[in-house]
Amino acid sequence: YGVERICVRSAEDAEAEDLFRRTGFTVVSREEVFALDQEAKPAPQPRGLRRSTLQDEWALDELYRQVVPKVIQQAEGCAPPWAVAERRVVGQRNDTEQYVWADKGRVLACLRLIRTVRGSWIEVLTRPEHRGDILPHLRYLLTRAAPSPQSPVYCPVPDHAVGLGWLLRTLGFEAYTRQVLLVAHTVTRVS
Repeated sequence: YGVERICVRSAEDAEAEDLFRRTGFTVVSREEVFALDQEAKPAPQPRGLRRSTLQDEWALDELYRQVVPKVIQQAEGCAPPWAVAERRVVGQRNDTEQYVWADKGRVLACLRLIRTVRGSWIEVLTRPEHRGDILPHLRYLLTRAAPSPQSPVYCPVPDHAVGLGWLLRTLGFEAYTRQVLLVAHTVTRVS
């Protein structure tokens, strides 16, 4: 049980990126982080959206493997972050809610709301063909998050999730920063 890889998210900065590359890290992906610090209008829970359960683990793993590019999957390792029902932010008290949007037994999207003392994060994993239909689900999560100037809501949008940023802007989100995901492998696999 050793460390197989180290993942880092850093602001998209040429100097920092160069430093990480010189110390053995490889760029895996880039993402834009959006922020909302104004009150959201109340929204009902959309049909088909429900809290995830342990019975969803297999379907979430399938969704992850079908939607996330292989290079990111390899960087994140064998325990994809979407397979766990709850995740803790190190050093902060937080509250996590994870929802799945399912239709006819097929998981179309997974949305996670992570509340911390300083603000909340909404993470979205959705099939590309259903990305444009996720607006009511985002509105519902914003109702749950209750954004304010003192407690904004952030949402990272990886470059492979084309169109999600446009939906967030529709809800009042603004671009906050760009960041890069880098990974350094500490072991080499042999056959």
